[in-house]
Amino acid sequence: MVPIYYGTNNFKKAFLYTLVAGIAEPIGGVIFYLLFKNYINNLMLGFLFAFIAGVMIYLSIKELLPKSLEYRKDNLTLSFFMIGIIFFLVVLLFMH
Repeated sequence: MVPIYYGTNNFKKAFLYTLVAGIAEPIGGVIFYLLFKNYINNLMLGFLFAFIAGVMIYLSIKELLPKSLEYRKDNLTLSFFMIGIIFFLVVLLFMH
């Protein structure tokens, strides 16, 4: 919402765009469930979660990290990137 607000200087427009984008996810989830409810099992969920995790990691490393480094706060960016990785690993460790 913040980038849209600063780009347009219009709170209502930023809120509306954010609301529409936020509503799209649960609607997509319901449509997916209705279409594939007979095929959903633990194996399929594992593949879906792995795919989604891969997409998120790709976007983080390929898009977000370089964009953050453009602000010339290299040490801060890389420090928090490493903190995020450590946090993720700790959470994984305690999930099992």
